[in-house]
Amino acid sequence: MADIFGRADDNLGGVMTADQVSVTFGAAGNQNLAEAGMLMQSLTLGYSQQFSMIFELNSSKVFYVTGRPTGQASANRIVGVKAIQNQFYVQYGNVCKARDNTLLFSAAGTEFCDRGSESAAKETTRAATSLAYTTKFNVITALQVSVESQRMLVGEQLTLAFGSMNFTTP
Repeated sequence: MADIFGRADDNLGGVMTADQVSVTFGAAGNQNLAEAGMLMQSLTLGYSQQFSMIFELNSSKVFYVTGRPTGQASANRIVGVKAIQNQFYVQYGNVCKARDNTLLFSAAGTEFCDRGSESAAKETTRAATSLAYTTKFNVITALQVSVESQRMLVGEQLTLAFGSMNFTTP
């Protein structure tokens, strides 16, 4: 049967929850500086390497040359607990402490609470996917603060540089 706009009805393919995503900012002693109070809203990680294609005259040869990789992270958060905020700035704002500054972004398999028409038994099961990204030697390179007039929330946009990035499937 067609819907109000003359389109075919959707078929629900399944329902998943996204409760198993976490961001951990660690430092010496395995501190978690992104615990309650950091109020993290979003995180973007970027990792790239310099890349050049060198062509040889009088030949069809091409040579690939790569440089060293670098990374950048952008985080948006609501400004919250002062003690955690100060500790975070002291640790991640000081380039001399970069050796101890790691960031772990992990997402455990999401929960399927309805597998759709493919499964007669609508049991909750764990998906097979899990992933984790670890960045090392993080340092704050930029900080912006904003406020919204409607909600009067003070927001913070952080930019961090990092030296290496690893991917694992736990």
